[in-house]
Amino acid sequence: MSASGNETDGVAKLKRRCLCLVAGLLLALALTSDPQAPWLASASSSESALQSRAAANPQPLSAFCDGVGQIPRVECEALATLFTSTGGEAWGNTSGWLTTTTPCTSWYGVGCDGTGHVAQLYLNNNNLEGILPPALGNLSYLRTVGMADNKLSGTLSPELGGLSQLEELNLQNNQLSGDIPRSFGNLGSLRLLTLGGNRLSGPIPQELAQLSKLDTLYLWGNQLSGWIPAQLGDLPNLVELDLGGNQLTGPVPAELGRLPKLNTLNLNYNQLTGIIPQELGALSTLRHLLLGVNQLSGGVPSWLGNLTNLTDLHLYHNLLTGTIPGSIGNLVSLRTLYLDANQLTGDIPVSFGNLTSLEGLNLSNNRLSGGIPRSFGAIINSVAPCQKRWQLSRMSRV
Repeated sequence: MSASGNETDGVAKLKRRCLCLVAGLLLALALTSDPQAPWLASASSSESALQSRAAANPQPLSAFCDGVGQIPRVECEALATLFTSTGGEAWGNTSGWLTTTTPCTSWYGVGCDGTGHVAQLYLNNNNLEGILPPALGNLSYLRTVGMADNKLSGTLSPELGGLSQLEELNLQNNQLSGDIPRSFGNLGSLRLLTLGGNRLSGPIPQELAQLSKLDTLYLWGNQLSGWIPAQLGDLPNLVELDLGGNQLTGPVPAELGRLPKLNTLNLNYNQLTGIIPQELGALSTLRHLLLGVNQLSGGVPSWLGNLTNLTDLHLYHNLLTGTIPGSIGNLVSLRTLYLDANQLTGDIPVSFGNLTSLEGLNLSNNRLSGGIPRSFGAIINSVAPCQKRWQLSRMSRV
């Protein structure tokens, strides 16, 4: 082919490339001007949130707190960070947040004390999704935090342990993970700590035993492991202790018998071993003793009959042996008695006829013999089956 022919071919290729480039630019410009372009609609939710708030409030978020006078700037910035970190635009109720300059009186869920500091955050069941920012530790006057039943994730910030005035921290039913910070032991004013229904793991920090005002500790439904700290027996005001549904191992601490005000002890659904410590017999105020689905061994203690305030006694799915003590009949306030799925032997005590308040009873999957005492059978027959739940081994009535 001649030189002039090669030159012609090169020019033609160059023209085609130029035409393709121009066509591409025109197509890009056309799509950019088209509000329906699908990939333009895929902008991140955080960018959309910022644009939406900017439209409602022409000030940039970084400068928004300049115009807020009800609370200190550092507290305003902490609230703004909470909003942006937890998908504030998608909250169930966003009333006032980052659109008014009066957080104490117009921001949904925010309460202030008489000195102009944020003291309460009530954002339960409000579709919070994201992480709890460390900046919450700057709300140093907080007394109550309620963010239960949301979609919070990530770990608990150790900075929360600096909230020395905090009295209630309720974060149950979220998706929080990681360890419980040891710094929570510094929350000297705390009365209620409920972290149940999350994905927390690791051991229960023994530093929680420093919370001398604590009356409610709910850590149920997590993935906590290790032994139950014996130091929890040093909490003089503890009323409710719920550690059920974890992966806790080791014995039931005898030290828990030192809790003078304990009303509820729930250790159901763990991997606890050993015997039921007799020190629990000193818990005269106890109403709910829930130790089911563990690997506890030994007998059903006769001293349980001294806990006359008990309304619920659950020892099911363990490795308990021996006979059922007649002293259980002293528990005339019992509503539920579940001893099923153990290795219990012998007869049902005649004293069960005293349990006139029973609404639920399960003795099945044991090695019981004999029959159902007539006095107890009378109780069963006196109430319609639909009103009470009974499950016994197959026995005749004697």
